[in-house]
This record gives sequence, structure tokens and C-alpha cells, in this order.
Amino acid sequence: MKKIFIIDDDYEIKYLFLKAFEGFAEPEFAGTLREAEEKLKNKKFDLIFLDVKLPDGDGIKLLEKIAGRDKTPVCVITGYGTTELIVRAMKTGACDFLEKPLNKEKIRIVAESILNRVEKEEIIERLASEIRREIPFIGKSGIYKEILRKIEIFSKSASPVLITGETGVGKDVVARLLHYTGNRRNFPFQHVNCASIPGELLESELFGFRKGAFTGAYRDKKGKFELADKGSLFLNEICDMPEGLQAKILDVIENKEIFPLGSEKGVKVDVRIISATNKDIEKKVKKGNFRKDLYYRLNVLRLHIPPLRERREDIEPIATYYLRKFCEENNKPYYEFSKSALEFLLNYDFPGNIRELKNIIEKLVAIKQQGRIITGEELKMVIEGQDTAEKDAEIKPLKEAIKDFRRNYILDVLKKSGGNITLTAKKLGIHRVHLQRLLREINFEKDKK
Repeated sequence: MKKIFIIDDDYEIKYLFLKAFEGFAEPEFAGTLREAEEKLKNKKFDLIFLDVKLPDGDGIKLLEKIAGRDKTPVCVITGYGTTELIVRAMKTGACDFLEKPLNKEKIRIVAESILNRVEKEEIIERLASEIRREIPFIGKSGIYKEILRKIEIFSKSASPVLITGETGVGKDVVARLLHYTGNRRNFPFQHVNCASIPGELLESELFGFRKGAFTGAYRDKKGKFELADKGSLFLNEICDMPEGLQAKILDVIENKEIFPLGSEKGVKVDVRIISATNKDIEKKVKKGNFRKDLYYRLNVLRLHIPPLRERREDIEPIATYYLRKFCEENNKPYYEFSKSALEFLLNYDFPGNIRELKNIIEKLVAIKQQGRIITGEELKMVIEGQDTAEKDAEIKPLKEAIKDFRRNYILDVLKKSGGNITLTAKKLGIHRVHLQRLLREINFEKDKK
């Protein structure tokens, strides 16, 4: 039961508080500043109600001491409800105010509102602490806190979640947080990037296959759905999934059953689907490039992550986190950002979002040789060097360029053929077996990279 401290010398007020908190909280009282200070030395309370006019002094002075000592919420009581007095109390640290005359309903409503608000803030802070220890999703902005609040709420649900946002904002990190802070955290988390696997191969990756299902299927293999049973499956870049496969995903959501390739027997699965995209999925749906029915099933809970340029308050804590991290990994002394460095970071737009910021800090730590202070000029040089390196990287040896073209061309034709191997081979003018060998080589090369 919550412990609430009422500092007021009016006996009628004390009686109202006693009636208001029956069966809800344990009220304790003090009638003077001196008595209140003595009790506060030895006891902790969940909430304090403080009259601003007491027999031995101004209640605002006690409010200053409480605000400077701990985070106990204080609601001021005043019978002299001038705007100036209320503003002064709120600026000093009060979280709310009650104007006389009081009644027990008003007291109870305000107390419950304050305690609920405090509890939510504590949950967010606790979640933030867990995040910092295990998964690097960092910030301090209002947007960041709102994302954490949604993660805390959504993690308790079994409904699908659709995460949207630009490349590099941390969609994969948020997906992991939804899983690892939720009810399914003790079961598997599986991740599939729909943009990196051709359609037919993506189907076997998701649903698995049985021995003999196709050439090269020498044994049974479980797919991601089966591996994620009772846990979560993260479908990243969901907009790049072929339409034929979209229908099968919809069937799994509706029936909670998969059919591995080469099997007529279904396998029951209990999987929470978390999907993400950096594209405008609503636009894709309107153009007919993404199934409307699947969109509705995936978009039960929505979590949008704004780009870093729209939450600049988060740049400094993120940059500081990665600065410490890379100093430790490179066995270097802890560096610090100068004022000019922080100004540079706050004014840079980060088109690559958090991923770009992380890359910049990692490069900076790797090349820095002298001093422990990072300047704005050093950051500028790293970013300009990054741009130059990217331009130089565009020029490849002819052999490598031809290999890249072949890979991209094959994957493009495969995608346009809806992931159908036979149709793709026909369009390319090669045998199906030859195409399957080329696809295996492509995947092998990608894994090596």
C-alpha cells in the first residue's frame, strides 16, 4: 500500500485525506514545517501533499529541500490560488497542485493521477536502464521516451507490430527490444531480411523443406517460422517480399500453421511477427505492389522511428555511448567531445541516421593519435574522408564489376519472375540446374563478405 504524507495544520483537511485514502493508501500527517522535516529525515513516502501556508513558515521552502534531496512527487495545497503562487511552486519542483476548498473525490483523483504518472516514468527509466546494459537504443528526447513507452506496452502483446523509419534509425534494435522485454523473451528470436534473399529461396528460408523437396535437399531443414516457435520472427524490409509469398505469410498469420516445401503435412507454430520497412508501405498498397489484406494484419500495432535529424537531443548521448564503446574495444583512453565537436554533431543532418553516426565515431577513434579531446575539425575531416572513400569505392576493377553486374542481373530477373526458378532460367537462356548453381555461388559470396 502506498505511503502518503500530508503536511497541513487544518484538522478538517486531515479528515478529508483520511476518508479519501481508505483502503487505498497509508496517510501520515504533520501540522508544521518542523514536524514535517523530522519525519522526512527518517521515512520515505510515495507522495507528499504540502500546504504552502503553515504556522511556522512558508511551505515552498520545504518544497525546495525535498526537490533538492530526492524525486518524491509533491503536490501543493493552497487556499490562496494566485497564478503567481502556483507558478512559483511548479518551478520549485511541485508536480501538481490542489486548491481549497477540497473534497475527498478531488483528492483521490489527483493522488491516483500523480502515482500512475510516476509509475509510468519509473517503468520507462527501468526499461531504459535495461536497454543501455544489453541493447544500444539510447537517447533522452521526448520522442525517444515515447518510443520506449510504446515498446513497454507493445512488448506485453502477442499482436503483430509494424516498425517504420528510414534506413539506419534502429528498426532492428527496436524489434529485438520488443522481443527481449516482452513475454516471449525466454523463447527464440529469428531475423530474416526479405530484401537480401531471392523469392524462391526466401520461401524455403521461412518455411523450411523436407528431404527430396528439390535438387540439393539432402535432409530436412526447419525454417525460421519453426525455429521461432513460441518466440518472435522479425521480417525486415517486408515490402521487398514477393507477392506470392505474401499470400502464404497471410495464411500463417490466420491459421498459425506452415507447410514446409515438399510436405503436405502442416506444422503448427505460435509466432509473434514483427515486421519493418524503410519504404512508404501505404503507397505500395495503393499501387498494388503490396497486399492490402496482409498490410492490415501486419499493421495491428505501429511504431514509427523518426530520423535522427528530427530528434537532435538524442545525438549527444548516442555519440557519447559509441565513443566510450570504441575506446574500450580499441584499448584507448576515454576521449571527450569538445564544445565545437558537439555543435558540429548537432548541426549535421546524418542522412544515414544512427548507423552513420556509429560509423563516424568508430573511424574517429581508430585514427585518433594525440590528445583526449575530439574537436569539430576532426569530425569534419572524418566525414569528408568518408565521402571521398565512398566515391573512390564506386570505381571497381573490371572483373569485380562484371561479377557484380551478373549477380544483380540474375537477382533482378528472378525477382521480376516472382521468384520462379524455372521461369527465370528460361528468360536467362540457361538450364535450371545451372541457375541453381549460380544462385548458390551468389549466396556463398554474400556470406563471405
